[in-house]
Amino acid sequence: MRIKVWASALIALVLSGCANFKAVGDFGTETQRMASTVHSEVSALQSLCKQNASFIVAVYNVPDDAKRHPAKRCESYRRTFGELAAVTADTINDYGKALTALANDQSFDLSNDVKSTTSKLGAIKDADGNAFVSAEQIGVIAKVLDLLAEVWAKGQREQGIKRLIEAKPYLVANAQIMRSFFVTDPSKPTALASPYDDIVGIATDRYKDLVDTLNDPDFRAKEPIRTQELRIAVQPIGDDLIVRRPGPSGMGAKVAATIDDWIKTLDTFERDALKPDPKALYEQLKALREKVIDLRVALR
Repeated sequence: MRIKVWASALIALVLSGCANFKAVGDFGTETQRMASTVHSEVSALQSLCKQNASFIVAVYNVPDDAKRHPAKRCESYRRTFGELAAVTADTINDYGKALTALANDQSFDLSNDVKSTTSKLGAIKDADGNAFVSAEQIGVIAKVLDLLAEVWAKGQREQGIKRLIEAKPYLVANAQIMRSFFVTDPSKPTALASPYDDIVGIATDRYKDLVDTLNDPDFRAKEPIRTQELRIAVQPIGDDLIVRRPGPSGMGAKVAATIDDWIKTLDTFERDALKPDPKALYEQLKALREKVIDLRVALR
């Protein structure tokens, strides 16, 4: 009897120090879903900006070498703020991939992903060719990338999971960088509009000017059929830019709220991932899954 009790205690002790592989895998999966959804919104906004610019070029006959070419601002955001948001999303997505692979006891190779993300990080420069990303931002992103490469190289399942769990501060810092693309930091009352709101605002103003021109009777009289075709073609852009994206209930705010939920779940993951039955974590993962699904539906 004493042997059975001792054996049970030993098993409980061992289990208490091991990762709950199902919980780890679930968190890894939801992390990937969140990151890929954020990435898709960054890409969607860039695409809308370019589409809007192409209509402006066509209607106003803007020359390719124009100093204030409408597509240049879109490209500037893509190469700076947009690329930084995408890099942090890629980093968090790779983190989720690594967790899922380790939880399922599968081999994984993120070396190409890590090299690609590191290369993108170093290539982000402003219009004058200066490094756009601060040393602090590079540090927190690189810390996660280096850890992923190390965990992959060593191939240790439980030790690897524990190392990834301990990386929470750097994951939070990555998520905050990604979040700053979508909303203004409320702790900084004098802060400028977020890059997301800025580019939406610029594109919206240009869109309104475009619609006013297409609705102008004199303009319509010149080429009524072509003008009507353009009015129909630009309407979806207006729906996406003006109706769905600006403001506290717009897409940017919803993405930021989803990132906040992921950060809260990451807190619980750090605390409970090694527990045999992390009920609180499962509940948060379910809520996060529903939030990401709702966001994906809204983005579509």
